[in-house]
This record gives sequence, C-alpha cells and structure tokens, in this order.
Amino acid sequence: MILSFLCGWLVLLFGGLGALIAYFYVAPPIKFGYRGKGYSEIAILLSFGVLPTVGSYYVQTMQLDYRVILLSLPIGLLTTLILFNHHFLHWKADKSAGKRTLVVVWGEKRALAFSKFLCVLSYAALVMCVFLHVFPYYALIGLFTVVPFWRVYGKLKAENPSPAYLPLMGASLKATVRCGVIMMLSLVIEVVVQAL
Repeated sequence: MILSFLCGWLVLLFGGLGALIAYFYVAPPIKFGYRGKGYSEIAILLSFGVLPTVGSYYVQTMQLDYRVILLSLPIGLLTTLILFNHHFLHWKADKSAGKRTLVVVWGEKRALAFSKFLCVLSYAALVMCVFLHVFPYYALIGLFTVVPFWRVYGKLKAENPSPAYLPLMGASLKATVRCGVIMMLSLVIEVVVQAL
C-alpha cells in the first residue's frame, strides 16, 4: 500500500494481479491450477516473471518499457519449467485425486516433449533478448546452464517411474538459479561498464 501512495495505482494493479493469481490457483470456484488447460503455467510465468520484473522496474523508474517484459521472459519461463517438471513427480496421484495438470491431461510422453520444448523456449528467449539488446552479449554464458537439462532428458524414456524425475527437478532448479544469476550479473556489469 505504501508503494502505491509513492508510485501510483499501477503498483496496486501489479500486486493485486499477483495476489489474485496466487489465491485462485487452488481456491474455488476457479481453481485454475488444476483445470489442465495450461492456466497454471501461464500464471507462474506472470507471477514469477512478468509481474515482479515489470513492477520492480516501474517502482524504481516510474516508467513502463516493453523491454522489461522481454527481460522477464527467460527467468519466467525457467521458473515455469520448474513447476511443470514438478508435476511429473506426482502426476499419477494427481490423476487419482482429480487434479488435471497438463501432465495428467496429456500423458507422460507428450508432457515430457512439452517440457523439452519449454526448456528450448526459455533459452531461446535469452538469445532473443541479447539479439534485441535487452541483455548484453555476455549474458549468453547462461546458455551453458542448459547442459544438465539435456543430460537428464537423454536418460528419460517415454514412461518412467516417478523417482526418475527427481534429477530433472534438480536440473530445473540449478539451471534457473545459475542462469538467473548470470543474467543479473550481466546487467550489473553492463551498468558499471556504461558508467565508466
């Protein structure tokens, strides 16, 4: 609330959207997190990528810029991938409980293909950001964080026992943290270089 007085009503909009997404993810009557139509993945992309990044930028600059949305995509997509890959660990239990995640709706084989696609899309977003000068070129070092992903993907079959997905979760977490740190450092270095 204090930030809204200092920075305007848009801060309330960003915070309010985040709160609504978090609440209705599991709360009735909507429960969009378990409808099996990809709403939960879009919610995570917005809640952990676009909204906090754009909101933070606005609070500090009192401006909106489309480049900030682009900047939010790589980390937002990687965070979405963490959630998506987590569903593999308990998708059979979710199915029994009536929770319709995309893994439940699509089945293991198709969902695993989408997981790989989402991984590629995350790193493609980073390349796009560098190409459009949103990130400096040395942010491309973050591409190396994809290596553990592909090692794990290479070991998975079309159907796997739930514990086989634990390494994929580990790779998701490590890649997101490492790539996120590299992207942040690249922005800090860019600011320092420009100030010299």
